[in-house]
Amino acid sequence: KAAKSTEQALRYEPNRRQALVNAARYRLVLGHLTRAENHAERAVRLFPDKASTLTIAALVDIEQQRLQRAQERLEKALQIMPNHAEARAALASLIGSQ
Repeated sequence: KAAKSTEQALRYEPNRRQALVNAARYRLVLGHLTRAENHAERAVRLFPDKASTLTIAALVDIEQQRLQRAQERLEKALQIMPNHAEARAALASLIGSQ
């Protein structure tokens, strides 16, 4: 049901930031990295200065072992929104694992 809701939201509002972020997150959880990346990169293209889009794109980058790009995106997300908990946690985890 969640997949259907996510896909419907994108169908009706393909350029809505939260719909793209949710779709990317859902696909990432399922391990559908190509589709997660497609949604996340579209979100970043449309909303390059939003912490949520940069964070979900960074999480996809981490799964694909693009760690430098992930770190850059997380740092940018935190410049935009210093209290973004998910970006802060992901960056701490990323730095701690290197």
